[in-house]
Amino acid sequence: MQVTFHGVRGSVAVPGGGTARYGGNTSCVEVRTGAGHRVVLDAGTGVRAVGAGRPGDPDPPRDVWLFLSHTHWDHVQGLPFFRPAYDPGCRIRVHGPRWPGHPLEEVLRGALAEPLFPVPLSGLPAAFEFHEVDPGDVVELGEGVRVRAARLNHPGAALAYRVEADGASFVYATDTAPFEPRLLVPGALRREGEDEAAARARLGAELEALLRGADAVAFDTMFTPEELALHPDWGHGTPDDAVALCRLAGARRLFLFHHAPDRDDAAVDREVARARALAGDLPVDAAFEGLTLTLPPPLLGLGGGTSTHLLVANPTAQTGRNAARIDRVRGWLAGAGIGCDFLPTLPGGATVGAVREALDAGDHRVVIAMGGDGTFREVAAGLVLSARREDVALGMLPTGTANDQGRSFGLDSVEDALEDNLSVVRAGRETRLDAGHIVTSDAEGRVLDDTWFFDSAGWGISARTLAARNQDRRTVEQVPVLRAVYRDKLVYAGAFLRTFLESYLVADKFDAVVESGGERVELTGLTDLVVKGTRVYAGAWVLDRTSRHDDGLFEVVPFRGKRDWTSKAIVDLEGNPLTEEVLNTIGISHSRPFRISRCSMTFRVPEGGVALAAQIDGEEFRATPRVEIEVLARAIRLIVP
Repeated sequence: MQVTFHGVRGSVAVPGGGTARYGGNTSCVEVRTGAGHRVVLDAGTGVRAVGAGRPGDPDPPRDVWLFLSHTHWDHVQGLPFFRPAYDPGCRIRVHGPRWPGHPLEEVLRGALAEPLFPVPLSGLPAAFEFHEVDPGDVVELGEGVRVRAARLNHPGAALAYRVEADGASFVYATDTAPFEPRLLVPGALRREGEDEAAARARLGAELEALLRGADAVAFDTMFTPEELALHPDWGHGTPDDAVALCRLAGARRLFLFHHAPDRDDAAVDREVARARALAGDLPVDAAFEGLTLTLPPPLLGLGGGTSTHLLVANPTAQTGRNAARIDRVRGWLAGAGIGCDFLPTLPGGATVGAVREALDAGDHRVVIAMGGDGTFREVAAGLVLSARREDVALGMLPTGTANDQGRSFGLDSVEDALEDNLSVVRAGRETRLDAGHIVTSDAEGRVLDDTWFFDSAGWGISARTLAARNQDRRTVEQVPVLRAVYRDKLVYAGAFLRTFLESYLVADKFDAVVESGGERVELTGLTDLVVKGTRVYAGAWVLDRTSRHDDGLFEVVPFRGKRDWTSKAIVDLEGNPLTEEVLNTIGISHSRPFRISRCSMTFRVPEGGVALAAQIDGEEFRATPRVEIEVLARAIRLIVP
C-alpha cells in the first residue's frame, strides 16, 4: 500500500513562501493498494493533485473510493476541482458520516449549487454514489481491502478511518478534540441510557482500537496545548494528545496533520521537536505535501545483526539486468561484514518519501544510491528531508549512462568499476555536497512543484533532447530486436541529433530574467539555460572549471544562440586544449556563467515559439513561467574517492 499526502493544512488553504515546505493545501490523503484500489480520504484543496495527469502518473483514476471525515468546508472544497469528477467514465463512491437531518448527498449538492458554485453536482459527468457510514462500520472494497470507521470528537459528525490492505494499515484521524473532559456533540455521541462519562470512555476506547498496531497514523494536531485551552469547543487536538494515544495503541508511526493555517514551516518544525521529546521510541514526523509512505516499508534485511547500510536501487532497470548487480552488491557487502537493507525504487517520485521514512525509522549510517542521476536525486532528496540527515552519509554506485554525479567525483559507471566503487563506500571518505531547493509556480503565482536537485536544472534544447530520448526509449522498448541494439548512449545521440536539426526549422529561443541579491540579469535569445551544482555536465562537459560542489553557490550558465552553444560545446569539453580566447579570435562568442546562492527566474517564450522544456538531474521536469532556487550549503555528507 502507498499513502500519499496531497493536502495537510487545516481550516483554509494558505499558499506562500512560509508554507512551501509542508504545503498549504487543505486535507487530502490518497491510498493506493496493490490490487489497484484508489482510496481518497477527504477532498480539501489537495484533492486537485489526485489524478491530475502529472509526470509519473499520467492516467487519472477511473474508480475512486472517496471517504469524507466530515463535510466542513475545508474537507470538501476541492471536490468541484477534482479532475476525475469531469470524466464520464469515472465512478466515484462517496462515503461520509451519517448525520441525522443532514443526508450526505443533500449536503454536497447544497455545497455545489448556485449561488455558491456555478456547476451543480448533477452537472459533473462522473457517476457518483453516496453511502452513509456509522461508527464501527467496515466497508469492504474487495481483494482484502477494507476501511473501518470510528467516531471523532468534533462539531457535527466526524469519523476517523483505518485503511487495511496488503498486510498493512493506515489510520486517518483528523479534526478531533480529546474525548476528555467533554463531548462536543453529546446528543449524537451518547447511546440511549448512557451518561456522558461512560460515552467518553467508550468512544476513547473505540478510537484507540482503530489505531491499535497501525503502521502509520495521520492525526489532528492543529493546536498547541495553550491554543486548545483557548478554543476547547473547536474540535481539534494537540501533539501531546496524539503522541499519548498512539503510544497507548501501539501505533508504529505518527504524522502530525491538519497544521494550523497561521503556523508556518518553522513553527511546524517546533511542534515536531516538541512531539518527539514526548514520544520516546515512537517515530514522529509532520505530514507534508508530496510525502509518500510505503506500508509496510519494503526493507529486506540480510539478517545477522543490525544493518548499518541502506541500498536503494531499481531491480527492473535495464530490462531486469540490474537485479543481478544488486545481488552482487549485497553479497559483497555481506562478505565485508556490512549489514545492509534493500529498498527498491518506486514509481512517480515515491522513492523520496520511502527513503526518508526508512532513514527516520532505522539506524542506518550510510544510504547508497545505486543507479543514474535520477536515482541519486531521489535518494539525496529523501536524505535531505530526513530528521537524521546529519547522522547518515550518502554513497554512490553509479550504473547506466546518466551519471554526472559519479563522474564529477571520479567514479566510473562501467561494470568493471562496481567493486572499486564499493571499496570507496566502505572506506567512507567524505566531502560535503550542496543541495538545490527548487520551487516552481504558474503565472498567477500558484506553487506547482517543490523539490530538490543536486546536479543541474536546465531549460531549452538540452531538456527537449532529454524528452525526445525518453520518447524514443519508450518506442524502442516495444521492438525486441531494435531494443537490443538501439539503447543507452545511442538513443541519446539519436535524440540529440534530431532535436538539434529540428532547431533550425522552429523558433526555439526564449528569454529569462534572473534576479539574485538585488541584481537583475536579463537574458535574451537563449537556446539553453543551465543551473549547475557539480562539476560534470552531460557526461563530458565542465561548464565552469572554478566551481565547487560545497561552496554554497550554483553556477547559472546561459547559452545565447547556436554559436554560443557551439562555443561551449568545444571549449568546455573536458580535456579539450582549445580555449575561449582562441575561439574569440575567429569571432565565436562565449557568454560567461555567474553564481547564485538564491535566485528567482522568470521565463518568456515569444509568440509562436516552441514550448519551453525543463529538466532536473537528467529527468524531465515541468516547465513553468517562474522558478525560485535556493542553495542549501553543504547539506549532505557525501562519500567520495
